[in-house]
Amino acid sequence: MLMTEKEYLQSIRDGRVIYVGKERVKDQTTHPAFADGARTYAALFDMKSDPAVRDLMTFEEGGECYSMYYLQPRSQEDRGAATVPTVRSRTSVSV
Repeated sequence: MLMTEKEYLQSIRDGRVIYVGKERVKDQTTHPAFADGARTYAALFDMKSDPAVRDLMTFEEGGECYSMYYLQPRSQEDRGAATVPTVRSRTSVSV
């Protein structure tokens, strides 16, 4: 099941012990070393709910919606859905 941005941020406030140098980080969602990364990652959770990109970022199984991270390909079609388009390599350059 998909989490929202807010649910994700709350889920990582779980008492894990993190240090930056000798400083113990009390809340990685607000600490300057981690806050931007945490918010960026959390934003991906809300993007998965956006109808414009939902089909690219999620899949359904058993009536539930899951992130593409968890897609286990069972066919060639599934494998294509789980890959990110890549830039074609150039074999020759025109001058």
